[in-house]
This record gives sequence, C-alpha cells and structure tokens, in this order.
Amino acid sequence: MNTPKEMDCFECGNGSLIPKMVEITGYRHGEEFTVLVNGLQCTACGLKTIDNEYSGEFTKLVSDAYREKHGLLTGTRIREARNRLGMSQDKFAQYLKVGPASVNRWENGKIQDEAMNELILVKTDLLTAISNYQIVNQSATMGSGIAATVFCDEAVDVFAPFAETQFRKQKSAFAVEAFPVTEVYAPSC
Repeated sequence: MNTPKEMDCFECGNGSLIPKMVEITGYRHGEEFTVLVNGLQCTACGLKTIDNEYSGEFTKLVSDAYREKHGLLTGTRIREARNRLGMSQDKFAQYLKVGPASVNRWENGKIQDEAMNELILVKTDLLTAISNYQIVNQSATMGSGIAATVFCDEAVDVFAPFAETQFRKQKSAFAVEAFPVTEVYAPSC
C-alpha cells in the first residue's frame, strides 16, 4: 500500500495531517483495542486518523487483537494454515464445508466463532487434532467402561491432508502412526 498523503487538518484547520504510524482505538464485540496502523497525525493539534485506504488494514488489526485476546486464530494464521495444506480459498472452504466467502472474510478481518475456530484447528493442526481425539476418547471411557468407537477410515479422512501434504506419507501409514492399535477385539465365529 502507498503511504497516506499529507493534507490540511480537518479538525483544527491550523496544521497538516502528515503520514506516520499512529495508535488508533477500535472496538470489537464491545471491547476496546488500540492498534498501531499507517495513518495521519496533525502537526498542530495532534489528531490521529486513518484515511479510507487504510480502513481495511485497521479492521484486520483490531479483529486480530480481539482474536489473540480470546485465543482464536488470526486471519494471518488461518491463511498460513490454508497455504500449508496447499489449498485455495475455494478448496479450503470445501474442506471445512463452508462457503468460500467465509474463508475470505476470516482472512480479512471477520471473526470466526469458537466452534469454527476449533474446526479449523482440528483440520489444519495435527497436534490439536490428535489432542482432541485423545480427549474425546478419554471422556468416552470415563464412567461407562466402554470406549467410544472411532472408525479408522473416518479418522484418516480428517487427518489425511496432514499425511499427504505435510508429511508426504500415505493415509494407511499415517493412520498406524497416529492411531496405534491398543486392543484388538474379534467376535467369536
């Protein structure tokens, strides 16, 4: 992006708004966040503002500050996860079973909800996926004495992109490493 252009201050009329990095406060979901953004500052009254060209950048920064505070993936981290899997926004949307506009919005400042954030993590971050699998499996065995049944094909379909794009392994080899057999049950004939 270009540097903001110098102009007369519309607040005091005495100074000039010069381009510089300025701290501006924005709000997301009723919370206040101050971010550093390309903007303009008056040489006389000190007014800090941004022009329309930088409003998108400001929106992303405020949204990402909110996300970081609440433990959500930032737009940049979502884009990086998508790129690690080698997917376009359209392919990533199909993979998550959402519309392509959703992926574009998340990468450009719209905040995803916690459930979607968790889905993105599970489908893009191997350690999160395995940790969630172990938590669900452990929760299912508590109290009931019966382990939850997770079919290998279902688990492999979720984790296959890791195996194929990040580790260059085939699905079956990955499944054996990620989900080792701990007990074999074979019904009598």
